[in-house]
Amino acid sequence: MVDTPHNPGSGDPSAAPNGGEASLGLDTARLNAIMHTALEPGVLFGRGLDLTDADRDQFGRIVDIVESTLAPGYEDPAWKEYEALVEEGSAKGAILSLTTHEGTNVNTWCVDGGADAEVKKIKRETEDGIQNGIQVPSRIFYLVHWHETAQNLNRYITHSNETLRHTSPAHLGTDLRRLASFVKRTRPQD
Repeated sequence: MVDTPHNPGSGDPSAAPNGGEASLGLDTARLNAIMHTALEPGVLFGRGLDLTDADRDQFGRIVDIVESTLAPGYEDPAWKEYEALVEEGSAKGAILSLTTHEGTNVNTWCVDGGADAEVKKIKRETEDGIQNGIQVPSRIFYLVHWHETAQNLNRYITHSNETLRHTSPAHLGTDLRRLASFVKRTRPQD
């Protein structure tokens, strides 16, 4: 079962019981430093934070750990139905959103219908009127959140420091905090 994005704990990668992250090849001291620096006000890439190849390697390790934990959820028929509706809606331009649900990385067109909800197309009320959406059960909503959070981190692996220069690393810090909490809660303890 995929954990919720709520109640994330300290988010401190070094706080894993029994040194769990060390056994995963994670440099928790460096990841902590990046996370805390990224969340400082006024810090920008190129002015207070630059990523090294070793940092990007650490991000790749985290993405691999998270995706391997999520992999069984991708076999859920509800996930496959959700993916099909996303593909259909995207192709038609029917599901568009530049915003996410507060505290998540889930687009607002994806609606948590509760534990027993079925995956289906819905109409949802917004400030801009009636919009298309996709209702999903809670387990799929949280799977989407964790998948998108890992994909956000994955983008920092491929974007150069020059591409990132003068942009805010706050999202990086937030995603690192969330994924540190996820890894601590979902990995078997040593």
